Amino acid sequence: MRKNVKNLLLAVIVLAALVLLFLYPKEIQKGIGEGLKLCGEIIIPALFPFMALAGFISRTGAARLLAIPFESVMSPLFRLPKEAGGTVLLSLIGGYPVGASSVAMLCAQGYVDRKDSSRMLTFCANAGPAMVVIAIGKGLLGNIYVGWIIYLSHIAAAIVTGWCFARFAPKPSKNKSARYHKGQSLPDAFVGAVSDGALQMLTVCGYVVLFSGVNSLFKLWGAEWISAFTEVTCGTKWAALSGLSAPIICGILSFGGFSVMCQISSLSHGLISFKQLIISRIVNALLGFVICSAAIKTLPQSLQVLSNIGEKSVWISELSIPLSVSMLVMAAVFLCSVGCKEKVLQK
Repeated sequence: MRKNVKNLLLAVIVLAALVLLFLYPKEIQKGIGEGLKLCGEIIIPALFPFMALAGFISRTGAARLLAIPFESVMSPLFRLPKEAGGTVLLSLIGGYPVGASSVAMLCAQGYVDRKDSSRMLTFCANAGPAMVVIAIGKGLLGNIYVGWIIYLSHIAAAIVTGWCFARFAPKPSKNKSARYHKGQSLPDAFVGAVSDGALQMLTVCGYVVLFSGVNSLFKLWGAEWISAFTEVTCGTKWAALSGLSAPIICGILSFGGFSVMCQISSLSHGLISFKQLIISRIVNALLGFVICSAAIKTLPQSLQVLSNIGEKSVWISELSIPLSVSMLVMAAVFLCSVGCKEKVLQK
C-alpha cells in the first residue's frame, strides 16, 4: 500500500512537470539559458581548475603532504584518520563539488570507510572563497569585507558541524591510519584528473541548469524566495538583491540548496543518505546564521553593507584572483611532494 502511494505520488509529479513544460516553455527556456550562462561565466571557471587539480593531487598521493599540517587535529577534532587532512582542506577552499569528489576518492583509496565518508560529507562540502568573497561580497553586496565575514562564518559553521557529528563516532584505529596509497604516475594522474573533472563538471552544470529552469517558474509566480532552498547561486543573489542581512545569506550558503545536495550525492556515489544530508545541511545553515550574526555584532564596520547592496557585475578577472592564489598554493604543495618523491626514489 505504501509503495503504491509512493509510485502514485511520483507519477503525479512527473505528469505535473510535463504539463508545466507545455504551459511555460518560454519561461523555462529563459531559466535554462540563465543557468547555462551562469555555468559558463562563473561556475566552470571557478570550479573546474579546482576539481582537476584536486583529482590530480589525490591520484598522485600528494594529498598526504597536504594533510601533514592537520594530522594532529584530525583525530581529536573530527575523529578521522590523519590522511583525511588534505581532503578536509580541499573541501574548505575548493567549492561544494570538490569536497564531495575528494571524499569519494579518499574512500576508494581505503583511508576511510563508508561510515567515516558519510560523516565527512556532512561538513566537507562548502562554497569556495571566489564565489563568496568576490561574487557575493564584492559583486552583489558591494563590500568585500563582508564577503570575508560570510565566508569565514560559513567555514566555521562547517568545522563546528564536523565536530558535532564526530561526538557520535568512535576514534579511528591506528591500523586504519597506517594505510598507504602509492599513487599513479604523473601522466596517468593528469589524464584521469582532467577526464574525471570534466565529467564531474557536466554533473554539476546539469543540476544548476535544471534548478535554474525550475526557479524561473517560481520567479514568474512571485515566489522567487524558494530559490534559497533550490539553487545556492540563485538563492544568494535573490537574498542580496532583496536587502536581506549577511547572516541570512551565510545561512543560505551553508544550506546549499537541493541542487548542491544532488551534486554531493552524485559525486560521492551515494556514500551519504539523503536524509542525513538534509539534516546536516540544516545544522550547517543554523550554525552559519548564528556565527555570522555574532561576527557582524562584534565587527560593526561590516554594517556598511546595508547601504551598498545593489546589483553589480562580477568579472571573471576578479574571480580569478582568490582562485589563482589557492591554485598556486596547491600547485606548490604538489611540486614539493614530487621533489620529496624523487629524493626517496634516488635513495
